[in-house]
Parts: sequence; structure tokens; C-alpha cells
Amino acid sequence: MNFLGYPSTLGGLVDYLVGDRVATPTDLAHGYSEKLVLLPHSYFVNSHRELYPASRSMRMHTDGGRMTDDFLKGVDTFDGDAARVPPLEVINQYRLQYGFPPRLEGNGSSDGEGIIFANLGQLYKVDNKLFYTWLDILRAVPKAVLWLLRFPKDAVINIEKVLKKEGMTGRVVFTDFLPVEDHISIKQMADIGLDTVGFNGHTTGADPLWAGVPMLTVPEEKMASRVGCSQAMALDIGEDTITHSIEEYKQRAVRLATNVEELRQLQHKLATSRAVSPFFDTSRWVKSFGRAMRMSADVASASTRFMHIVVADSERGPE
Repeated sequence: MNFLGYPSTLGGLVDYLVGDRVATPTDLAHGYSEKLVLLPHSYFVNSHRELYPASRSMRMHTDGGRMTDDFLKGVDTFDGDAARVPPLEVINQYRLQYGFPPRLEGNGSSDGEGIIFANLGQLYKVDNKLFYTWLDILRAVPKAVLWLLRFPKDAVINIEKVLKKEGMTGRVVFTDFLPVEDHISIKQMADIGLDTVGFNGHTTGADPLWAGVPMLTVPEEKMASRVGCSQAMALDIGEDTITHSIEEYKQRAVRLATNVEELRQLQHKLATSRAVSPFFDTSRWVKSFGRAMRMSADVASASTRFMHIVVADSERGPE
């Protein structure tokens, strides 16, 4: 059975591939040698609710513009309520530390002032077409910036060359890997996630979603390109964040960045959804996976012919 480690077919080495109705729909089953095990929501298991029960502190103790250990120890931003959006002062304290412009109060401005687009996956997933699409977005939103991970080094060097050639130096901000204990909290300072196309963010897609950052994505046929779509549908924000072409992806990004009221509504929708969504309900996922394993074992013991397995959801919500 192929599960999680390699998001594609193994070409006949195993009998089953674990996916879901969105990441691996049956109408694309011809692309897999395996029979499909379809979990009721996203196949992508995570434990964000358990590992990161809340963002860091509303209490800010700073020293020269940097957060002190007292700040980083912190208290819960959510106060036990995962549906809560972090206060503006918390967002802007992180932005100050990492060299980003402050998020504006109210509905912002039509030129994208204070907007941060983000993709914190490794840069090997970014091809020329996608990167120039990101540059088109930045041109259309002249005061926004793009936040990327400074890894791998060769990719950063290539990107900086392109930025200089295109006259866009300063529009992309790189950061190193974030501290594990605080990385979700820090990611709250982004406004809009931009998923990679062809090979989506997996953990690096789930992280910003738990941080309350909606991620725009473009599903294609293969499983690795549909994980962002799977996550969005499990969070009930698919209609807001799933696009069906690179041009629609670009237009949606520009629209959200220049219509901040719509963007804030989407962020609140995501914040509300993550509190009740099956995507962040690990115990619910485990029960579904257990049913899937029992069903596949029953099929194997009763027949020499494997078949697709569709798992129903017997849960109504988080326990």
C-alpha cells in the first residue's frame, strides 16, 4: 500500500494508493496502476491542532524592535478558540522583526500596501512560468511583497538575478528556515499564500492554513498537483481558493490583494473553518483511516481481485 510518502503511482509495485475524492478522483484512476483507497476528506494527515494549539502571545515585550524571550514564551493568541484571528498588533510585531511592512488597519489600500504574498516551500518546486506569474502579480499590486524561503541557495541566486533584470529588486523578501516552535505563529503575518503548481505544498500548505493564511492553488491531473485542492475542500474554502488556470490564479491573487475587505472575509472564513474542519481533526482522520485498512483487508481476504475502496465519514465533527 502506498501512503503519504510518495504522492503518485508506484507503477505496479503495490496494490493500493491512499488518497481522497479530490486528490485522486476515480475519473483520474487511469493514471494509477494501484486501486484507490479514498478517504472521506483530505488524505493528508496532520497534527497541527495538537502540536500548535494556539499562536503565540498577545503580550509584546520587545528590545530594539526584536521579540524577547518573554514574548516568545507568550500566551495563547486564540485563548482556546481556534476560530480567532490574531490581533493586528501581534501581526505587525512579527512583521517588524522580519523586515516586512505593517499590515494596515481597516480595508487597506487598492495598491496592495501592507500585503504579503507567501510561499515557504523549497524553491525547487518553482519553475519559470510560475515565477514570472508571481512577478506579474507583483506588478499588478505595486506595493505588495512576496515572501519566500531562502533555500536552496542556487535558486535564490537565480531569482535575485531575475529580479534585478526585471527591475523588481526589493519586491521579494527571503527568510531562512523559521524556528520550529514558533513557525506557525510567524506565518500568521502573511496575507495570501501562493501554492506551487505541478507539485503543491503538502506540509508547507497545511502550515499556513493553520496559521489562518488562505492558499491559492491550481489543480492539475496528477496527485501531487491536487493536494492543495484537497486541503482547501476539506476546509470548505475551495470555492474561494481553487482556480482552474494560471491566469485565473493570477487574477484571484490580484483581486484579493486589492480588495482587502474580501480578503479579510476569506481569512475569517478560514479561521472559523479550521476550528471545526475535518482537515485538522486528527482523531477523526485516524478513525477513517482505520476503516480504510479494515475494508482493504476484508477485500483481500474475500477476493483475489482488488477494487477501489471508498470510505464513508461516520463523524459529524471534532470530538
